[in-house]
Amino acid sequence: MTEQEIKEFWEKLGFKWANIRWDYHYERGQRVADWLYPDGTFHRDLPSLTGIEALGNLFRWAVPKLQEVSKEHYITFEHPFNEPTIWAVTINVELHYNYKEFEGRDNDPAIALFRAIQQVIKEGV
Repeated sequence: MTEQEIKEFWEKLGFKWANIRWDYHYERGQRVADWLYPDGTFHRDLPSLTGIEALGNLFRWAVPKLQEVSKEHYITFEHPFNEPTIWAVTINVELHYNYKEFEGRDNDPAIALFRAIQQVIKEGV
């Protein structure tokens, strides 16, 4: 998952780069623009897809967009605990949307869900 993929993902969901308010970011050593969120608020960065808030961000901003378009969808998280010696668990997310199935796999549930929703967006459903 690259920065460009993340940026395109959020832009497809209604986030806009607002080139109207400039601020100097000392840690990056450059000027950065704020982002205009779909709710009309400005933020320095796009919603995070890493860490504790990642799943919350997806369910707050991405899943409701799916609901606006279709009432026929559900999300399933699968944890394959087949053997007690598994150290790294791959999480499979199945997203059933408009009678089609989209999958995302990763050891992080947020990235697995991101990949499934990203497939829906790429298909243009």
